[in-house]
Amino acid sequence: MAMSSFWDTDTLHAYEAACGDEPGIRSRLLAASDWQTRVVDLSLSEVEMWLGMRKSYRSLIRAAEKRYLIADGGALACRQIHVEVAKCETRPSETWATMQVWIDQGNGLAMVAVDGGKAKGFVYCTIYGAWSYYFSSACLERNMTHALLWAAMRALKRQGVRWFELGWMDRNGDTLKDYGIAHFKRGFGGFDMPAKEAPALWGAQEEPCGE
Repeated sequence: MAMSSFWDTDTLHAYEAACGDEPGIRSRLLAASDWQTRVVDLSLSEVEMWLGMRKSYRSLIRAAEKRYLIADGGALACRQIHVEVAKCETRPSETWATMQVWIDQGNGLAMVAVDGGKAKGFVYCTIYGAWSYYFSSACLERNMTHALLWAAMRALKRQGVRWFELGWMDRNGDTLKDYGIAHFKRGFGGFDMPAKEAPALWGAQEEPCGE
């Protein structure tokens, strides 16, 4: 049975249930949305992607690459960083187990930055066909996320992913926080489009994620 997007899959609904949310809530929220999302075309060459980013981001990435070892990681490392940043466990362990299943099945990617043998930050992306979504991140030090996202974009491109959705913007109206989120995401290049249209354009595949 064809599924319209990752947000409609049973595996994502199981994640929502583990979070204590009503399964399908994200899909319904997206269908009723009027906000924008930021998307990067990974079919561009790495040089084009690099030059399409904000100049200050390129400097931050180069600095972080000199300091940290950035490589594929697992959901356990992501969870440890997340707990350390939040100073508590913010969601059930089942959610992290699901995120590891996605990695094992090729539907998830975690990039982890390590310094001196200690994991310092992560970026986690979901993968669904030729589409990927920036799902979550946490960092113990400043100015790491840029390099982690760049590493994720390169890894996704190598896997044949075409579209990288950096995520929803302007959800709460024209607020200072919304402006900051939008400014950050637009620094990676790409283009804005209505968030509700993204899954229909490139989020579909023949079988549900993880099956």
